[in-house]
Amino acid sequence: MANPSEVKLSATTFHGESVEEWTEFVGWLRVEFLRNASAYPDDPTKGAFAMSMFRGRAMSWLNTFSDPELQSMLGSHDLLIQNLAGEFGLSNALLRANGRAGLDSLAYNHNDPHEFFTQADVYLRWTGYHSDVTKVQTVWHKVPNKVKEALMVRGQTNPNWQQLRDMAVALHYTGGSTASTKRKPKCGTCGKRHSGECRSKK
Repeated sequence: MANPSEVKLSATTFHGESVEEWTEFVGWLRVEFLRNASAYPDDPTKGAFAMSMFRGRAMSWLNTFSDPELQSMLGSHDLLIQNLAGEFGLSNALLRANGRAGLDSLAYNHNDPHEFFTQADVYLRWTGYHSDVTKVQTVWHKVPNKVKEALMVRGQTNPNWQQLRDMAVALHYTGGSTASTKRKPKCGTCGKRHSGECRSKK
């Protein structure tokens, strides 16, 4: 009877139809190789297993390589993944560009701060930002002042990523709205609250 740790996951074939499929396939391979390390002790076994999952367009692409080129990819898992990314996925440069664009357009979610930080984490990883200092600095201007003030009260003047995230989520779940509540000034002419010149006919 096979050792449970050496039973492979259900095969996930790769057709090379979309970036999303490439992302899922590469992630699946990482989990399989980590979970079942004894079954894939070296790069050739990893490469052979990965290539055995190719179908359709992916197999056609694989057949464009010469035998020496295939041997090189079998001997280097990193080279295989790099070639896969170049053909079906996103290059490192494109990942960084998408990450920066995503961060620029990402707005703070007052209804679900957890979702904001989760998405920000993805974009930060794409851009190559991994240190707490850099991550906090990148999103600091997007975080509501109420979160920053609560951190100051706790003496966390230089919070790490987890502290910033935890405080934002904690304020949300304790019912403290982080949305701006600044009211417009009261007009001395009409008595109503508005900004700019008063248009009252009084």
